[in-house]
Amino acid sequence: MKKTKAEVNRILKHMAQVCQLSEWMLQKLEVQDLDLMVREQRILEVLAGGDLVGHDRFIANASRRLKSIAEEREKLARAQAKVAQEYARQRQMQQAMKDRLTGMMVALARKEDEQLLDELVDQMFGRPGRKPAARHGL
Repeated sequence: MKKTKAEVNRILKHMAQVCQLSEWMLQKLEVQDLDLMVREQRILEVLAGGDLVGHDRFIANASRRLKSIAEEREKLARAQAKVAQEYARQRQMQQAMKDRLTGMMVALARKEDEQLLDELVDQMFGRPGRKPAARHGL
């Protein structure tokens, strides 16, 4: 039981690390999204300024850049949704593992208490045909 508890604790630690990684990925994606929004806004402000309205070449380049930014933001939004979904799943799995570990710890404590009680009963009343159990610090 103690070996299983240690294994569950190890898995729980790894799950926490995966959740942390997902959080970092979400933060990185948010920063990239903000950068794209700033770039898009700068282009739109220049276009709206009217100074370069007559320059077809600039407008074509700005249009292509805006289109690529929009495509990149769309990819970024999909990536964010995917990472957020995975993060939520990892958090749920981590909580389930914590619950399992808590249950195991309760069961282990109960088993140890029962063994201690059996030992005390054996010491006090000496059950015939039964070997005394190993003592737990009594």
